[in-house]
Amino acid sequence: MVVDKVRSRYRIQLLNSIKACGRDKDLCKARHIHASILEKKLFVKDVYIATSLITTYAKCGALEKAREVFEQIPNPDIVTWNALIFGYAQKGRGNEVLNCLKQMRDLGGICPDRVTYISILKGCGLSWSLELGEYIDVEVRKQGLLQKDIEIGNTLVAMYSKCGALEKAWQVF
Repeated sequence: MVVDKVRSRYRIQLLNSIKACGRDKDLCKARHIHASILEKKLFVKDVYIATSLITTYAKCGALEKAREVFEQIPNPDIVTWNALIFGYAQKGRGNEVLNCLKQMRDLGGICPDRVTYISILKGCGLSWSLELGEYIDVEVRKQGLLQKDIEIGNTLVAMYSKCGALEKAWQVF
């Protein structure tokens, strides 16, 4: 029981340290923590640690490292996919976003959720990727999410506005 408490505390400290690296965009410390995790073989067992690493690497701009961590997860869940997709979207890498969506559906059998779409749309607005945003708009409308979720609608309006497509922003509004 004492060993479990120590492991639990260590895990929480590890997660907090990884998140701090992402917040501070400290790639050097993130790599150091990752090396420690690999040494102890922790993240293979813990999808939360792996997802935190993916998010941190993405925030630091190390998308290849994020993908490398992702590829080592036996069964990525929607949260893990969303972390990788948002990283690509934030950096304007629309082809990788579309590839992830396809792989998520085809290989993982996982359907995108509202967080997936909101993450992509926010990334499109940051990188001015209007074409990808329009594709996601079509997907959202096909699923009827625009009428069901005001945050998706707001994010679409913001994305179109940031991309300079004010007419489309107005139509969504």
